Amino acid sequence: MVQSITKTPKVAKSDPNLLSVIVPAYNCKTIFQDLSILKQYLDSLKHPYEIICVVDGRKDKKDKTFELALKIKDDKIKNYFYSENKGKGYAIRYGMARAKGGIITFIDAGSDLKAAGIGLALEHMKWYDADIVIGS
Repeated sequence: MVQSITKTPKVAKSDPNLLSVIVPAYNCKTIFQDLSILKQYLDSLKHPYEIICVVDGRKDKKDKTFELALKIKDDKIKNYFYSENKGKGYAIRYGMARAKGGIITFIDAGSDLKAAGIGLALEHMKWYDADIVIGS
């Protein structure tokens, strides 16, 4: 799904059981693989989810991060793009404003962090009846 970006929307209505995974990406040649691996892992959790990929501008005209992200055809993956690089924090906030899940997490594109940490965080939320879990 591709959304045109004109202005920041109001915060989306949330589903308390839905997991929203925000993936900020900038100049990431591995975005297709990263999203594929993340999707495969989230499918294995048997927990409802959405992936929100936010491509944070283009480094140059050769940067094809957004086009690569669009190659995955799945209703659970929503891709957003804006042309000017605004930084990782902006991309995360941008994704959070569009998230429909009551549980929100983010994982960087580029495979620096492993998706398995998401499942562990969900388990800790249940075990400790936690509202917030922070991992590093």
